[in-house]
Amino acid sequence: MVELAWRLHPDAAEALDEAAWRRCSQLIEECTGEYYESEQLRRLPLAEEFGCLVLEATRRPEPPHGLLFSMRLDETTARVLLFLVEPSLQSRGLGGQAWVEFARRANQDGVDCVQLEVREDNLGGQRFYHRLGLEAIGCLECYYGDGGEGLLMRGPLMEHLRQTG
Repeated sequence: MVELAWRLHPDAAEALDEAAWRRCSQLIEECTGEYYESEQLRRLPLAEEFGCLVLEATRRPEPPHGLLFSMRLDETTARVLLFLVEPSLQSRGLGGQAWVEFARRANQDGVDCVQLEVREDNLGGQRFYHRLGLEAIGCLECYYGDGGEGLLMRGPLMEHLRQTG
C-alpha cells in the first residue's frame, strides 16, 4: 500500500500541473457524479493558507487521491467547496485527517466557523459533519447538476478538535 498524506498547495493554480487538475476533475466525477473542467477548478478562489489540501503519495509523484478545497466567506468563516476521498480509500480515517489539518490551518488564520453543502442523500457525509459539530441550517432545492437536493450546513470549525484534543 502506498503511504498517503494530505499536503497543502498554497498557490494551487501554479502548484498542480495539468495532469493533476485533470485527475481532480475525474475524481470529483467518480465521487459525486458532478463534472467540472480542470480549468474551472483551477480558477476556484481557494484560500492560500488552508484552501487546497490534496491527498497524495508521500514518496513518489502520483495523481491526487483526495481533495479538500475551501475558501474564505468572510474574516472568520471558511466555506468548504469540495471534500472527497477516492472511493477505494474511504472509511480509513483519511477524511478525518484532512479535516483536522484543514481546521488547524484555517484556525491559525483566524477562521472559527465553517459552512458547506452536502447532498441530502449523502447520509454518511451528514453523519461525519454532525460529528464535527455542524448543523443543517437550510435546504437547497435542485442544487446539484442531476437535480439532487442539498443541505446547507454550518458550525464551529474547531468543535471536533476540542472534543478529541
